[in-house]
Amino acid sequence: MRKKEGGFKLSPYILELLNLSKSYDDHSVIHGISLQVGLGEFLTLLGPSGCGKTTTLRLLAGFEQPDEGEIRMEEKDIIPLPAYKRDVNTVFQNYALFPHMNVFDNIAFGLRMKKVSKSELQQRVAHMLSLVQMSEYAKRKPEQLSGGQKQRVAIARALVNQPKILLLDEPLGALDLKLRKQMQGELKHLQQKLGITFIYITHDQEEALTMSDRIAVMNQGRIEQIGTPEDIYKRPNSRFVAHFIGEANLLEARIESLEKETMLIKWLDYQFCLPRYPFCKEQSLVHLAIRPEHLRLYPRAQVTSPMIPGTFQSRTYAGAFYKTIVSIQGTELIVHETPEDTVPLTKGDQVYLSWSPHNLMVVES
Repeated sequence: MRKKEGGFKLSPYILELLNLSKSYDDHSVIHGISLQVGLGEFLTLLGPSGCGKTTTLRLLAGFEQPDEGEIRMEEKDIIPLPAYKRDVNTVFQNYALFPHMNVFDNIAFGLRMKKVSKSELQQRVAHMLSLVQMSEYAKRKPEQLSGGQKQRVAIARALVNQPKILLLDEPLGALDLKLRKQMQGELKHLQQKLGITFIYITHDQEEALTMSDRIAVMNQGRIEQIGTPEDIYKRPNSRFVAHFIGEANLLEARIESLEKETMLIKWLDYQFCLPRYPFCKEQSLVHLAIRPEHLRLYPRAQVTSPMIPGTFQSRTYAGAFYKTIVSIQGTELIVHETPEDTVPLTKGDQVYLSWSPHNLMVVES
């Protein structure tokens, strides 16, 4: 039960979703999702609002029941089990801490419900406080904590019960950017240290790329693509994935001819010879996708291929790079320029774009 995807080898499955579907008031939210999650894996469900990722998580947690399909944990069907009998815990975006309890008692709550002995409870809570760096805050109430500290307590409370799977529903969404990035690193380190399977929900592409072993990109209740962060970014299999994961220029093109291992693609007046993709058919329409960081802008023609003339439109400062818009026969392309590469340009100036053909990706129209 091992499958290698890109650079990630999937361990024996701890969780399998088989043809899972869910509707509310005749509105279908999840459409026949199938997914395998490896033991100790950090898997992220990524997608825009309303794509079905939180509903999927609620089905896993036992807060909702599917209309069709199976959820198997360690090869056992867990759908009949109520939420409290499933070996999973959930961390929510709003923390859901008990305001009348201090940090220690919040973390200890689940252990007390299970009637764990006092000595074991003390030991496990102390260990979790140490892991999330909250030992000195044990006697504080939630109202006396910052957002990041509350999130650490919520994570500790979920982990102290030693679940086999931890579900995290956009847990960092309420934090400011700097703290969110700090907590991303802490969460990933904690997951690797404990070896617990994490299923993480987010709409933040950078967060997913940074933290995940694999990403399942969701759109309108379906999984569009699943793979390692590098797979998803460098080899998107659809227009949606190419656009949703980072920025991408999408150029409508036509397959001119097919050979055994290569194909000739035409965009506007330009032709490119690329490796053959399985879904491509002669004279069919596809989209060429290229990331803005893979385009190079020149103020004059160079001995570089391809070198395509265009018209400079605008340039916006974006910190580490400038976001530059160039028009080619009415099609606008985004180019990321480093500050040291920029030269003064005025709207309407002729410029030239170049890229390496191996950075062109082909996605279905």
